[in-house]
Amino acid sequence: MAATVLGSVFGISPVSTERVCNADFRSTKSNLRGRTQAIKSVAPTNHGGVRRVHKNKEDDGEGAKVAKLVESPYSKVEAARPDLRKRLSDFLEDARDLVGDDDGPPRWFSPLECSSQAPGSPLLLFIPGTDGTGLGLIRHHKKLGEIFDVWCLHIPVRDRTPAKDLVKLIERTVKSENYRFPNRPIYLVGESIGACLALDVASRNPNIDLALILANPATDVNNYMSQPLSGMLNVLPDGVPTLLEEIFGFKQGDPLTAMLDALTNEFYVHQMGGVGGGILRDIFAVSANLPTLSRMFPKDTLLWKLELLKSAVASANSHIHAVRAETLILLSGRDQWLLNVEDIDRLALTLPKCVVRKMKDSGQFLYFEDGVDLVTIIKCTCFYRRGKSHDHLSDYIMPTTFELKQQIDDHKLLIDATSPVMLSTLANGKVVRSLEGLPSEGPVLYVGYHMLLGFELAPMVSQLLKERNIHLRGLAHPMLFVNNQDALVDTQMFDKYKIMGGVPVSNFNIYKLLSLKSHVLLYPGGVREALHRKGEEYKLFWPEQPEFVRVASKFGAKIVPFGVVGEDDIFDIVLDGNDQKNIPILKDLMAEATKQAGNLREGDESELGNQDCYFPGLLPKIPGRFYYYFGKPIETAGREQELKDKEKAQEFYLQVKSEVEECIAYLKMKRESDPYRNLLPRVLYQASHVVLGSINGLSSVSSLSRETFRNAGFFCWKQSSSSKYRLTAIRLESSTTTHGGIRRIRKNQDEKVAKVVESPYANVEEERPDSRKSLLDFLEEVRDFVGEEGPPRWFSPLESSVQAQGSPLLLFIPGIDGTGLGLIRQHKKLGELFDIWCLHIPARDRTSSKDLVKLIEQTVKSENHHFPNRPIYLVGESIGACLALDVAARNPNIDLVLILANPATHINNLMSQPLSGMLNVLPDGIPTLLEEIFGFKQGFFKCLQVYYTGGPLTETLEAFSNEFSVHQIGGMMLRDLFAVSANLPTLSRIFSKDTLLWKLEMLKSAIASAKSNISAVRAESLILLSGRDQWMLNLEDIDRFSRKLPNCILRKFNDSGPFLLLEDDVDLVTIIKCTCFYRRGRSHDYISDYIMPTPYELRKQLEEHRLLIYATSPVMLSTLENGKIVRSLEGLPSEGPVLYVGYHMILGFELPPMIAQLMKERNIQLRGLTHPIIFMNKTIVHDILDPQIFDKYKITGGAPVSHANIYKLLSSKSHVLLYPGGVREALHRKGEEYKLFWPEQPEFVRVASKFGAKIVPFGVVGEDDICKIVLDSNDQRNIPILKELMERATKEAGNLRKGHESELGNQDFYLPGLVPKIPGRFYYYFGKPIETSGKEQELRDKEKAQELYLQVKSQVEQCIAYLKMKRESDPYRNLLPRMLYQASRGFSSETPTFDL
Repeated sequence: MAATVLGSVFGISPVSTERVCNADFRSTKSNLRGRTQAIKSVAPTNHGGVRRVHKNKEDDGEGAKVAKLVESPYSKVEAARPDLRKRLSDFLEDARDLVGDDDGPPRWFSPLECSSQAPGSPLLLFIPGTDGTGLGLIRHHKKLGEIFDVWCLHIPVRDRTPAKDLVKLIERTVKSENYRFPNRPIYLVGESIGACLALDVASRNPNIDLALILANPATDVNNYMSQPLSGMLNVLPDGVPTLLEEIFGFKQGDPLTAMLDALTNEFYVHQMGGVGGGILRDIFAVSANLPTLSRMFPKDTLLWKLELLKSAVASANSHIHAVRAETLILLSGRDQWLLNVEDIDRLALTLPKCVVRKMKDSGQFLYFEDGVDLVTIIKCTCFYRRGKSHDHLSDYIMPTTFELKQQIDDHKLLIDATSPVMLSTLANGKVVRSLEGLPSEGPVLYVGYHMLLGFELAPMVSQLLKERNIHLRGLAHPMLFVNNQDALVDTQMFDKYKIMGGVPVSNFNIYKLLSLKSHVLLYPGGVREALHRKGEEYKLFWPEQPEFVRVASKFGAKIVPFGVVGEDDIFDIVLDGNDQKNIPILKDLMAEATKQAGNLREGDESELGNQDCYFPGLLPKIPGRFYYYFGKPIETAGREQELKDKEKAQEFYLQVKSEVEECIAYLKMKRESDPYRNLLPRVLYQASHVVLGSINGLSSVSSLSRETFRNAGFFCWKQSSSSKYRLTAIRLESSTTTHGGIRRIRKNQDEKVAKVVESPYANVEEERPDSRKSLLDFLEEVRDFVGEEGPPRWFSPLESSVQAQGSPLLLFIPGIDGTGLGLIRQHKKLGELFDIWCLHIPARDRTSSKDLVKLIEQTVKSENHHFPNRPIYLVGESIGACLALDVAARNPNIDLVLILANPATHINNLMSQPLSGMLNVLPDGIPTLLEEIFGFKQGFFKCLQVYYTGGPLTETLEAFSNEFSVHQIGGMMLRDLFAVSANLPTLSRIFSKDTLLWKLEMLKSAIASAKSNISAVRAESLILLSGRDQWMLNLEDIDRFSRKLPNCILRKFNDSGPFLLLEDDVDLVTIIKCTCFYRRGRSHDYISDYIMPTPYELRKQLEEHRLLIYATSPVMLSTLENGKIVRSLEGLPSEGPVLYVGYHMILGFELPPMIAQLMKERNIQLRGLTHPIIFMNKTIVHDILDPQIFDKYKITGGAPVSHANIYKLLSSKSHVLLYPGGVREALHRKGEEYKLFWPEQPEFVRVASKFGAKIVPFGVVGEDDICKIVLDSNDQRNIPILKELMERATKEAGNLRKGHESELGNQDFYLPGLVPKIPGRFYYYFGKPIETSGKEQELRDKEKAQELYLQVKSQVEQCIAYLKMKRESDPYRNLLPRMLYQASRGFSSETPTFDL
């Protein structure tokens, strides 16, 4: 805790000055954030002079720079965070520095973070409670230090100064400071006992200008609690602190204490907000500091404090009548030990100027509660002053950003429900939807209409601050500033006016505000307008005299007239002042309220004199909308002499009033044409465009007019800005060659496409999905195809035109829609790997399936002729899949690759026959009929409807299908529902009656042809199936397809529906990577055809293994060139070729954390050499296990182990991972943990030396801390069914070491039976890289190669041995301490380990 220590002013206790000067506040030096390291006192002066003492700690970033009070970054107010950052835990931590050898008398100190106050700030003396540390305001130091000179009283633990002498000490300081600065008020802030001492000081010094802030003042001692406590303390042994440490088993500085400390970390509070928040944090704070607490309150100190408390309470109660200081009392609702409600009420009545604030939900630690900000309370009670009394202008403190956020949050329901429209007038008379027309420089006087109860204020004041940083100082009725305890309403409801700058209305205050060049808000109609009666909406009750004109002209203020409407759209007045006069009890209340408020217009014979104060009875409506219109500013500069003439002033006054009435009339008229005046269309729009900004308001506002709506991001005028995903125009041109030649289609979108190989893996956890388009985009872009004529033709989206040279051709054959846009979600990623052509079949085209097959075949043959070595991918969807099969069957000698999404294998007659019958009897005009039934159209008709009928139903439905709203209101299914609903006319034109009938017939013929020709297909195939598409799929047919097709892979998506390629979880490029289905030549090459994973794909792999990674919290060590071991991967070579050789854990558990960390930390892509069975598609292993569990190896770069592959990888300078122990090591048996099963021959040494590869030996341990093998291969041989499965799997996998006489030849393929343990920790140790560069000739010698081989093996064994030894000293090896540590610092933080 940074602190300034003041010289002791204590002159009573016989303690020498030298002893005081040498007193030290020592602390345990710790690395924990915020811990005080040293606080030293300095030599005293007679008046308690202050000297600043700097803490010996680095800047923590929270208090080094103090912003000026007037700085207001309100534009980002929604992101503001609480101003108060410290908590109970900080108090307890800093209190450690004051416990121990803390001798000496009571003394004052000033925290260094309180040293930034402005000149002339009042003095604040903090008098502590029972703890005596003086740190009770630690949470408030920074903010208090900006407006006060803060001194805190510290009473050492061993000090036994009685209450009477403490009062004299404080009194001496008060008198000394009052003598030095007689015009400066002194604030006494006391807590519990301290509050009693403050009252005593105030009663003894009625002539000194004091202000008291008393938190939970001790008014009595609850004998039910104090007597048993006193008795228990008397019989307790003296060594309580040591006893606590022994009982709880921890001491300050021990690891467990550190863990408990960590749990009080602020980040943890946010993480655990859902399971306990502040209460849980405080429990951990107290738990972590029990030894500190036991030293703060040893037995004898507690007994003394009880006696001190009783005497202080008695003295304060006896002297209370002598107090003349103004007082603010803060009460906790849950502190019943030292508080007596009756005594507090007596205090409030006895003290002459007393304000009581109750915090009902607060507990014992009032100043540490999240909801208690002392500076904010002072602002809200107008309790801050620099002189003899509070000046609402010079003593006003601007709200912080978070305080403004709290005000906005308090009115969020009103603001969101009324979605305010704010218009202003530029200098040229143009009306704009913004506050741009308001003057930036003051003085400015805003004069306008006052809504009932001032509902318009919150949106207006906050928006001016946010948008223009204009702080509006409102002139309000004085009753809002009266802190009357007998008030009929809770006075805290008026806090918003005080904190936002409200000032009691008076000629003097308006004069001062304008002289300070402020922006001033004045309602001439005042209370009469704000509490108007039935039928008086939008009626001005202004005085006849021009009250504000002359004072405005005196300072050359601009006058901004404004109107606001909307109150009649949110409620009806059902009980006004006239009604309440007829109800006796309400009449009495109204008379009392009017009397308390006072009538500022008393004696006025007009309606203004009839100012009854009452609370109207309101009946709420479904909210409409608020509209604000600020007229053109009226200049008064240079007109002071002119406006001294009464007639001129009156004329000017009436001009302002007239302009206000015109603003109101304009808004009342224009809101009638606002399609979003009602709540429902606003809610629908806002739900879908919450990211894009507020709703565009009136349908025609002066020069805004239709241009505003064209740019609204909602009404579609075929502008690309209206949607992030929309194609503005797609033009198809007829083919100019016999094979359907291709032309590019351009989109009006500026998109930058990253290369496939770019891998920013460092921030992989923040990556978002690579594919963003959806069914909505498909339906929107389909609109451009409606009405297209001509034959079927090919097109290629421009976003798919960035593929690398030599990329294979991909022909997309559409499903029943025929548009060719079925891959729209996949275009961008596919376009990086393929040359994409999409087939478009116009809605009116009647080409038969047989002729479509010939068209596709013609294109295939032509492209194969031009590029004979390039494979051609046929991607077909439903009907398109059948056509693709037919083409493949007719061309077995062409290198084709099929990707079939939901191939149509049959038509469900239960659905197709009724559909066909219904279509035959339906009228032809289905599209027009749909538009009439649903009441919306698209295109030009839609635009006409927006402008002339105000019915935005289509746009609303479109809004709901916006992708952002998916996350807000219900997910994929809801989005698709709205997408289809919003595009029903488009769908009805694509699938007109005759087109649907034709498609059904074409579907039947395509299915029949595909089934009959399936046996002739020789192409390799990938079939993608939806789990919820049962209309055209038959699982028996699919199984038959997969068996008949020679090289077929089947992938099922159980949760997907009929729009498979538009589903969020279906990324076609990722599927192609995971199935090794991408190739540029005749067969897939695991090296040259490998595609690096995108960051999002890596993130998905991490998420699948997140539990393993978090549970094992891996420790990764590497060795630098100088032999130093570091906890990072810094020691690994950056440039390849590199060969990593090490130990293989059971089932390869070590792989996911290692591969991911190398990519994240070093961007090293580890190409692992794995068993070929992982890349096989039809084995017993895949019958037992889902083949998708092996996707992680394929997508992260795995390759089948072979001499050819290791040769190719090293020749391409890759980082290669090799396990010489292979399957034998990864499927080891009981008791074989950490045993190497390496071949005797140096298999990898020579090939490494050929390319000069560095060899990195590594060890990994931890498998014995996460699982135990209970059923190995020896056990399974004794179980017939498991034996049979094991033998079959071993046979299909093949034994790569067949004929080997060592243990390596005994490679059984089986799935071990494991029992999980409470997870321990994984440890990786990468040894120093071994150079082979330049040793090729030397290592051709078998003995030299064998020697290097054994050296590598020995180093791997040494790495394992080192880790096994060192992990024993890791305090975080077990799960519990790791969880506590990670919970406190975030689960992504690095947990400490053993010393290196």
